[in-house]
Amino acid sequence: MSLDMSTNYLGMRLRSPIVASAGPLTGDPTQWDLIEQAGAGALVLPSLFEEQIDREAFAIDNTLDAGTDAFGESLSYLPEFESYDTGPARHLALVELARERLTIP
Repeated sequence: MSLDMSTNYLGMRLRSPIVASAGPLTGDPTQWDLIEQAGAGALVLPSLFEEQIDREAFAIDNTLDAGTDAFGESLSYLPEFESYDTGPARHLALVELARERLTIP
């Protein structure tokens, strides 16, 4: 005899009331199967904050500008700034991967 622990949450039917909250484990795709097998009814991915995007863009910009005033050739050492991923693309890829691989919301 199995126990039915399913519940409704925010209009979604969950197989279990256990929700894996946002954190390092839920942000790691290699852990998702284990979380799902452990009985989680849902998984919350880490949030993306504007400050993270701004900080990454600022750090890359500073790195690309370092030493550019010393030698004219130094401007061509690194690829153009546009080729770096400083936007939400990485986070959106994580959301898409979760949608593909998980059977829980």
